[in-house]
Amino acid sequence: MSKEIQELENEIDEINKIKDWSEKVIKMKEIKEKILNQKNKINSLLNNLNENEFKKIKKRKDATIDELLVDFEDCDNVEDKAKIYMHIQCLIKESELELFDE
Repeated sequence: MSKEIQELENEIDEINKIKDWSEKVIKMKEIKEKILNQKNKINSLLNNLNENEFKKIKKRKDATIDELLVDFEDCDNVEDKAKIYMHIQCLIKESELELFDE
């Protein structure tokens, strides 16, 4: 997600270079829509994290907690980081259930 934010910042900086006001307005509307999409993505991630229903990442379904922790530390993308976090939480919950027979 940070890459998308950087791209939005660049687009906002480019608005000043546009001479025609109608083009500026169109560009501002496009940027506003992109910002709203990013906001919705972030809200969706926050809702998933707050639900306490953690899910595994399909492409990393066989990864260990240690591997996921390394991936989490190396990750720069907020969306991927949240998904890895939820996968780690899922594995922790599974381990708790195994240990305490709940």
